[in-house]
Amino acid sequence: MLAALLLTETHALSPLGLMIATSGLAILALVAQTLFFFGIDLSQAHIWKTVSLVLTLPLFVLSIGLTVWMFHYLYGLTMMPGMDMQPTLLQ
Repeated sequence: MLAALLLTETHALSPLGLMIATSGLAILALVAQTLFFFGIDLSQAHIWKTVSLVLTLPLFVLSIGLTVWMFHYLYGLTMMPGMDMQPTLLQ
């Protein structure tokens, strides 16, 4: 997390590079927390923790993705006529 803070404070990269680097560091932090905090490994004693996490992650990603997709199109269908749509991350 200190590396992400230093990258954003010093503006060492372009905005796109900064977003990619910060996202990579966030994914690295999530993996480290999963391994150390939850005790996820491939040993016989912890195999069901690992299996449950692996089967839950696609459902989590799918539910977040479908929610973003739903609200993106809901905004377009319910806005008042004549109003311009604001740019979003999906376009």
